Amino acid sequence: MQRVCGRHFPDLFGERSPQQYSRDARSLDALVVGQLYSGNPDLSELYYRGIHDFDSLEGAELVRFSALMVEAFRRSEEMYYLQLEGRLEPYVWRGIEAGMREFSGYPGIQAWWRFRSHWFSEEFAKHINQLQQTAPPPRMYREPMEDE
Repeated sequence: MQRVCGRHFPDLFGERSPQQYSRDARSLDALVVGQLYSGNPDLSELYYRGIHDFDSLEGAELVRFSALMVEAFRRSEEMYYLQLEGRLEPYVWRGIEAGMREFSGYPGIQAWWRFRSHWFSEEFAKHINQLQQTAPPPRMYREPMEDE
């Protein structure tokens, strides 16, 4: 475990250079998305419904979606602190942050975040709150524009 800003996080990558952290961060992200969502149609459908309408989820769906969100935001929180420490290449952080901003634009993500942001560090929560304020309209999955 590593201590970052008074909190303990699993050190997923060990002591490495910023280039190695950056490469490992991109690989981990691709692995999680590729294995978790694309390999499980039910989970993909739950994820898609949840990011659009968190309030419609109940029971086991709510638990599963929340578990997905905790994992996504914990990974993002780890990357946030790695970049603060200078352990991620700036271009990698820009890509991660851009994805976080778009992800944070979904109404279901914003609703879940209001429900569970207290589970995360205050500094990271402030960062996500800022991203949500500047998030573009959701378009990650080709959602139609308001005027379409």
